Amino acid sequence: MDESSSYETGDHVAIFADNEKEHVEALAKRLNLDLDMWISMKDSDGMAPFPCPCTVREVLTRHLDINAAPRRAMLVALAEMRSRPRIRSD
Repeated sequence: MDESSSYETGDHVAIFADNEKEHVEALAKRLNLDLDMWISMKDSDGMAPFPCPCTVREVLTRHLDINAAPRRAMLVALAEMRSRPRIRSD
């Protein structure tokens, strides 16, 4: 934390580590994904699981833990979004 930040008992600090570049590229290759493709996702409630729009690279690097088993909520959200694909090319 920098000097302008303060921490008091009961405060929470979150640290989000990026996934390794090599792991991101290997996963994208295996899934045949274009890492530079821009995406935007929302579930049926209009909520996005991560900041949108962003690139596939950003999602795999900063917003998903690609080294852990996915949580049920993430699988449900992805399945819901996949069932109604909206691909837009500009």
